Amino acid sequence: MIDISTTTVEKVFRLRIGNFHAFIWALNHSGVDYVVLRGLLNPSPDEDVDFMLKASHILKIIRVAARFPGSIPCDIYFDTYQSVPILIMINIRPTTN
Repeated sequence: MIDISTTTVEKVFRLRIGNFHAFIWALNHSGVDYVVLRGLLNPSPDEDVDFMLKASHILKIIRVAARFPGSIPCDIYFDTYQSVPILIMINIRPTTN
């Protein structure tokens, strides 16, 4: 069963990325409008990388980020002061005992 609901992202959205340079390459080829505010030169799990992107591109960046799981924290800020609604799809499977 798939439950589809909406939620809002307030102020900042956190992703954790691996293979950072491949992630940036994929962003550049996915149509996401973004800028890196901080952390581009030395991404590491110890310090986050800050991005600013168009609020309408949130699903695009989530799709790209899903291909690069890892431990580098990335904070995503938006080009609007409003909350950004996103669609959440949760796959719920029954547990067997």
